Amino acid sequence: MSRDRVKATKLAIGLPFGIGQLELEPDEVEQRAAWELYVELITRVATRPLEPGTGLIREALSSLHEIISVTREVLRKAGPDIAQGPNSLGNVAVEVIVQGIRPFLSKWHPLLLKYEHERSANTNPLEHEQAWEQAEQFRKELAEFQDQILVYVVALGKIAGIDSND
Repeated sequence: MSRDRVKATKLAIGLPFGIGQLELEPDEVEQRAAWELYVELITRVATRPLEPGTGLIREALSSLHEIISVTREVLRKAGPDIAQGPNSLGNVAVEVIVQGIRPFLSKWHPLLLKYEHERSANTNPLEHEQAWEQAEQFRKELAEFQDQILVYVVALGKIAGIDSND
């Protein structure tokens, strides 16, 4: 099956989470898939700063979990052509989940869930989260994670053909 090249532009893009570098010449299918992933990620709570005393930690974790579902859907829709080898958008998207998103969720989701079960009925969720002894550490690690995921977002933008001033 041949794939039409939209641009004769070969990209070399740095990737987060120790994945390395991606070199590819994106076709139209890859550009569309990258655009869909870019829009999903850049607009999510999980990729925006979570300032102290604002937002819910649960929302950030749920947003990250939704990125996994969205990525699966985009990859299914795009088909196997975008997952041909290590220098493919499909492979990189899976690696970002496996090496970046899942480890973060695996650490923080059970810790928060355990703490949430300790909340009394008369305490609102925001006050309860703000009292969590690990909230500050979570926000610190989330900010570090966001630095990495934003590298991926910029890469998606480049694959999609977005002219950015990063």
